[in-house]
Amino acid sequence: MSKLFFLHIPKNSGTSLNQIVKKNYSKIFKTSWKLKSDKHFQNLLNNGDVHTFSDFEVVSGHYPYGLDRLCEDQFEITYLTMLRDPIKRALSGYNYLRKDSKYVKSDKELEEYLSNLTLSSFLGQHHQKIPNHIYIDNGQVRYLSGIGESKPFGQLSSDDLALAKKNLMFTVFGITEKFNQSMLYFKSEGIFRNILYATQKIGTVSKQNISKQDGLDIRNRNILDMELYDYALKLFNERTNEINPTDQTIYKYKLNAYQLYIRGKAIVGKVYRYLLG
Repeated sequence: MSKLFFLHIPKNSGTSLNQIVKKNYSKIFKTSWKLKSDKHFQNLLNNGDVHTFSDFEVVSGHYPYGLDRLCEDQFEITYLTMLRDPIKRALSGYNYLRKDSKYVKSDKELEEYLSNLTLSSFLGQHHQKIPNHIYIDNGQVRYLSGIGESKPFGQLSSDDLALAKKNLMFTVFGITEKFNQSMLYFKSEGIFRNILYATQKIGTVSKQNISKQDGLDIRNRNILDMELYDYALKLFNERTNEINPTDQTIYKYKLNAYQLYIRGKAIVGKVYRYLLG
């Protein structure tokens, strides 16, 4: 039996990809980012065994590379993930926490703290009040190398980057800025059969809305992520150069039709609820 390990790096179009995962698999183990949860990756590594994931097809969540070692070579393992332009990813994380996070809105003290936090300050130091903030520091390298939170803020090295690149070679991955092409690639690899999804905010953050200094700050904080992303782009283009342009066009039309259908259902549902009072 094979296992799909969906390594969901935050702010890398994971919400849309999760839709597709759920369309194709029913037995999904969802890890937790909460430290006290039995399903937090560190607690799973400490207390889990070969049976932990035995009844599941997919292990999904925010966890660093390496959780598959619980399987002890008993299953065929495939890692799946998405990478994103580090500048857009940092901006998306900053905006999400300040405007859209339900967790932040439930904590008024944290919400006020973030509302007064500039982008420069958000990037420049580790804010322990902010959950998982350490992943703003070369977060994609932290996830793919398996380092996670084990090294302090600002302390990753070229060795960690090399490990992330090595792990990426054995990972089926896509690029947020090439989302639809990524889905076609995943289908060609036998990961998914159904790759239709409802519209989500995929890579909509613009780098044009930040100052040159903020852009420089993000680059300086994510030098290793920048190099990993450049490496991933080249590798992705090599892996997908045989995807037929006609298939991309057909997928585009099918996707547009599906999304129109979903929006139509949503509108009908709203009208129906309105009429019911």
